[in-house]
Amino acid sequence: MKKDVKHVRAKGNGGFSMVEVSLALLVAAVGLFAVIGLFPVGLEMNRKAIDETYSSFFADSVFASYKGAIQYVGWDAIESYEPIPPNTINRGADVVWKNSQSEVLIRADGNINTIRFIPENMSDDYVDHALRYRLQFSDIGTRRKALRLEVWPGEFGAGKPEVFYTEIFDYGI
Repeated sequence: MKKDVKHVRAKGNGGFSMVEVSLALLVAAVGLFAVIGLFPVGLEMNRKAIDETYSSFFADSVFASYKGAIQYVGWDAIESYEPIPPNTINRGADVVWKNSQSEVLIRADGNINTIRFIPENMSDDYVDHALRYRLQFSDIGTRRKALRLEVWPGEFGAGKPEVFYTEIFDYGI
């Protein structure tokens, strides 16, 4: 024979106590603050990745210009050659590289120069991105030169530069 078991609930024991609710809110708040604390780190990493991309693209275009210019300007005049950087694509609009006076020519004068990315149809006050750079030549031999490009992200270029290096050759063509 089965005995009937009745579940008896004491009055007032339904739900959660104030201590349990407080502890649950504390755990949720700690987790939320940890996630929110990661946002500045993520934004800084994103900014650095953008700066590295602009710097690498700039270095690649400068080096490619010098390598391609040897056949047009000649080996003896390559150090005085000043390539115009290409337009870049940014948010679907053309972006022009400019300095404070006019469209910039890349100078291999050993000085630190500044260029700015300004979207077309915008005033010169709107700077999408800026770089500071120093381009130097050195002779490695009679038919080989080294190009060393230091690039500082930003218009004022604080911190250590990214350094890019390549060699160009006189093939006698």
